[in-house]
Amino acid sequence: MESLRKEIAELHLSNLDNSIDQLETHLANLTHRRAKAQNDKKTYQVTLDFHKANLGTAIERAYEGEISTLDPQPDDTPVITRTKKGIVSLLNSVYIWERELRETLQNVMATEKEMDTVSDQLEMLKRLREDIAKSL
Repeated sequence: MESLRKEIAELHLSNLDNSIDQLETHLANLTHRRAKAQNDKKTYQVTLDFHKANLGTAIERAYEGEISTLDPQPDDTPVITRTKKGIVSLLNSVYIWERELRETLQNVMATEKEMDTVSDQLEMLKRLREDIAKSL
């Protein structure tokens, strides 16, 4: 009977070792995914800041040129038309980069939450493995 109990415990240990290996691999993959998302976040933030600065400059030019609307007007000069189109284009760019940045931040947070969960599971399985190993 004792040998059967020991054999079952060894099977449990083997299964736990496999599960621990899988969780450690998953945690390593999550770590890489988080690092990539954090790098993307930095890149997107720099790009967003660049577009916002350009938008600010374009708005200053529009203000100095007394442009009061982005809608085309019959008396718009080619310079005014280009300025309006530039502002609209920059507004679209800022919107797109803000969305990308927001999605990337959500990815970072979701990955970190998953990493916490996997770490907790890993810790629990290691404690369980130690307890079973002690009983042998």
